[in-house]
Amino acid sequence: MVGIGRAAGPRTAAMLDAEPKAVLVSLGFAGGLDPALRPGDLVVAGTYRHGDGETVGDANLAARVSILLVCLGIAAPAGVVLTTDEPLLTPDSKQRARAGGDHLVVDMEGYWIAGAAQARGVPHIGLHCVVDDADVALPDFVSRVATDPHRREWIHALGALRSVGAARDLSILARRARTAGWVLREAAWAVLEAVADGALPGGAHVAPESPSTSTMPPSGDR
Repeated sequence: MVGIGRAAGPRTAAMLDAEPKAVLVSLGFAGGLDPALRPGDLVVAGTYRHGDGETVGDANLAARVSILLVCLGIAAPAGVVLTTDEPLLTPDSKQRARAGGDHLVVDMEGYWIAGAAQARGVPHIGLHCVVDDADVALPDFVSRVATDPHRREWIHALGALRSVGAARDLSILARRARTAGWVLREAAWAVLEAVADGALPGGAHVAPESPSTSTMPPSGDR
């Protein structure tokens, strides 16, 4: 709902300023950087890293969320999410991003969302589901979507169909995105119920609401 890239930060800030929250739960697609992660795998953001090592996040809260989900039968390791300014479209670019680091997945806005929440003292829980794993290349149109402020995903997707093999690539991507959306909704419900029960920060009197998700391209384009 807050969009792709840096702009998600001020949008999150405006949302929190307009209506203060006891806890912020964000959901997003991700590109895998750890070769062990496959499409549909869930990660809890312990730390978001951007640029030359700047970090935000609450590793202790992420560990609690990870344990909670595992106890419910949902595998969800907690770890570092790399936030980039451009999508990582190729296996080589993902490998370079992973080299020398401990990043599990990549997105394009988690750092900015978490930073806005942290600046306001609002606990933040970031859930990310892998759509494209580390050894998978993404269609070029993903980059165009990421840089389009109007978020016209379908226009770019239709334009990409002129390329040979594009229909197959888009079909695979759409199927993986649907799976990731389902995984995120299931995990979000579990987290919101734990918040409502007082097992996680946010208060024992917070009633869980249906989590909202938006259609977002993968690998650093949430």
